[in-house]
Amino acid sequence: MLCLWVGEDGRDIRDGWALTEANSKILASHWRGFENYAKPKSSFRVSIFQLRAIKQEQNDTIDAFITRARIIANDCVYTGKDEQLMDTLFAVLHNDSIRRKLIAKKTKQTTLDQALAIVRAHEGTER
Repeated sequence: MLCLWVGEDGRDIRDGWALTEANSKILASHWRGFENYAKPKSSFRVSIFQLRAIKQEQNDTIDAFITRARIIANDCVYTGKDEQLMDTLFAVLHNDSIRRKLIAKKTKQTTLDQALAIVRAHEGTER
């Protein structure tokens, strides 16, 4: 049914995958192939630049900001994404008192979740 649904162009794309006999009968192999084909290609260097350039907007909650940053960080080639996100968080916070509190607390044992909890608590008290 999938091959009928994707049409002639889709079948041409599928033919370029060189699926094994066993994989050609598994629907998940086809879905994965089409997802990989349709997913936009990104450059990890552009993603690193975007991660370094991202700013927390004045009305952004920390959760909205970190969600945008996580999406960008997924395309980076870092192995420690949480550490990169924490460094980005320190650099872009618009509230200097929160930044000072996080820098004072930052040790190797401080996790991204702990840092986010501090920022969330501060945001909650401000509201």
